[in-house]
Amino acid sequence: MNTVTSNCTAHKKLVALIAMALTAFSYQPLFAENAESKNEQTPAPPLPANIGRYDLGTVVYAGTKTRRALLDSPQSVGVATSEEIFSKGAKDVGDILEDIPGVQINSGPRQVGQSPTIRGLGGRRVQIRQDDSRMNFFSGHQGRLFLNIDDIERIEVLRGSASALYGSDAIGGVINIITKDPSDMLIDNETFGIGTRTLFNSANQEFRQTERIFGTITDYLEYLISYTYWDTGDSIKLSNGDRLRDSEQSGNNLFSKIVFNPSDITKFTISNTLYDEKSIVPVNPSTALSTSNTLTDRTTRRNLLNLELSHAEGYGLFADFKGNFYYQLTEIQHDRSSEGIKDDRDIDTYGLEFKNTSAFELAGIENLLTYGIEYYQDSAEGNRTASGSGSAPLGSFPAGDFESLGVYIQNEITFFDGRLSIIPGVRWDKYRSQASGEDENEEGRFNPKIATVLKVTDEFSLFANYGHGFRSPSLLELYTTGTHFAFNTFVPNPDLRPEKAKSMEAGARLDHDRIQAELVFFYIDAKDFIDLDVDVTFPFGPFGPPGGTTTARNVSDAEIYGLEGFIEIDIWNGISTFATLEITEGFDKDTDVFLNSITPAEVHTGVRYQVPQDTLWNLFCEVEGEFVHDNERIADSSLHTPGYGLWDVRVGCDIPYIKGFKVHAAVENIFNKNYREPLTNFHGIARNFVVGGSCTFKF
Repeated sequence: MNTVTSNCTAHKKLVALIAMALTAFSYQPLFAENAESKNEQTPAPPLPANIGRYDLGTVVYAGTKTRRALLDSPQSVGVATSEEIFSKGAKDVGDILEDIPGVQINSGPRQVGQSPTIRGLGGRRVQIRQDDSRMNFFSGHQGRLFLNIDDIERIEVLRGSASALYGSDAIGGVINIITKDPSDMLIDNETFGIGTRTLFNSANQEFRQTERIFGTITDYLEYLISYTYWDTGDSIKLSNGDRLRDSEQSGNNLFSKIVFNPSDITKFTISNTLYDEKSIVPVNPSTALSTSNTLTDRTTRRNLLNLELSHAEGYGLFADFKGNFYYQLTEIQHDRSSEGIKDDRDIDTYGLEFKNTSAFELAGIENLLTYGIEYYQDSAEGNRTASGSGSAPLGSFPAGDFESLGVYIQNEITFFDGRLSIIPGVRWDKYRSQASGEDENEEGRFNPKIATVLKVTDEFSLFANYGHGFRSPSLLELYTTGTHFAFNTFVPNPDLRPEKAKSMEAGARLDHDRIQAELVFFYIDAKDFIDLDVDVTFPFGPFGPPGGTTTARNVSDAEIYGLEGFIEIDIWNGISTFATLEITEGFDKDTDVFLNSITPAEVHTGVRYQVPQDTLWNLFCEVEGEFVHDNERIADSSLHTPGYGLWDVRVGCDIPYIKGFKVHAAVENIFNKNYREPLTNFHGIARNFVVGGSCTFKF
């Protein structure tokens, strides 16, 4: 097997250097509590330990940028925690996102090239954040999820249009990935910890190793350093018995944090992520190798620096203030030696956001007023080096700048002792794109929202919301030049309008003793979708070679609607059963045909057993079935797939009498079912054995 990153010796040296270092960098908890606060938004207490992943007492932030229990959230929010990541043995972020109803990763078996879809809307119609820093890189089939799963504390997925708070790209929703904090791992009087985690997947022969040190230097200063190395085989075992060759990848990720706590309500955080991955895959990793999709030695690098200041008094003018500045550089290089071509794609993102929440009472009515300002800038550059012809700009990734300024305000108005909340909000965004020698593209937009939550009882709530979303045209859509295919060229179109969407949803949630449940209906009306308009002509007669142009245009309107839901029942003494449901339909309203981005109806169901916490074994086991309907209701017949059902089993426990040692194992696709995931070109992964363990020493 070829090795595409540093060898094991270099790996061990780097781990040793990290273990010697006592410097680092942290993520601020979302909303500091004030014990004397009058704020009516204080979340409900957590549920018993034997309730699993669907916990309506979970406090979420994404829906309103304030702390709310999921039971009281005015919008659909899915949550995944580090405990779920560990127990599942997840090998990448896509593994976890796919467990959240309404979210799909349709990139095929190869892990590179992953890009999420929410309710049938993908690409830049989904905004991705890490610790509230935008991850804006997007280029065709290059993927967007460049981060290490072992550094994640939790993921919140806001489903539905959310531009009233988050600005451009939030048509389908928002994914905010929250990284680990030193204080998440220290309890009581502990001041230092060191840990390691190992994971192995049989289907792609992946080995993953994480080393971590964390602790406190003084009562005011915390630190964390985490290093992860991973390496896979050069093929993936598929469910039809074949092996998907040209799938090798390996990488390194160094994550560090420092958190300074000058007081109980003020924190300053510095974090840095260095991600470096190499792979030998086709240029488009989601399709098979071909003469037009050649093999490439691909390098992906990402550097994110994030600075955050937070001050949370819990009530009054500065109930929750947060200031955030970040810089991010993402680079993807393709070295196609067989063609003598090397392509470089770079995007620099600078951003800052100041947000404050004021909590006050006016005429006997509680108000939680959230307001803020956000600015960010993307600078993109593409370059191609070809043998014998030197270097030149890469027309398919044009050089240019994009900048955006947004101002927003939202008020959570609470009536009847917290039983009814009405939440209006609006955001104004001004954006501008420019590239050398081309006309500028700029526009200003207002995006309103209105939401309401009614707590019928302490255990049952109803919610509804209506909001606008928009996506500004990208530099690639505005200014791409060069060859599309033989005799056909790209023509820039700086007059593109932004994509727009109106999103509505209504739902109910139940948190009754041993039952957790949610059911949501949603509807999205999207306009001015941007697509490539290919104009083919025959300049040399009807039998001559084709010519013409390809231009990005606002060409279609779409209608998407569906149902999402989950239920979990705590049966008895740590035994629970659960099920999720997602049904989505989508149409192109101009042509009255199905959209190609819609996945079929899907149900997950299973049984889980978890002993009460703090027992000798802390045993966890789960059997889960995934049942997917056939996918015939899309326009592209080549993407039609039959239905299928898969079963997985997972177990995990502590090692008795050895504090800090945990082990877990899983068998995915137990019966080795032959299947093909929706919207992919490959068969699914064969039976996969996952084994892993971790040990943590704290003092």
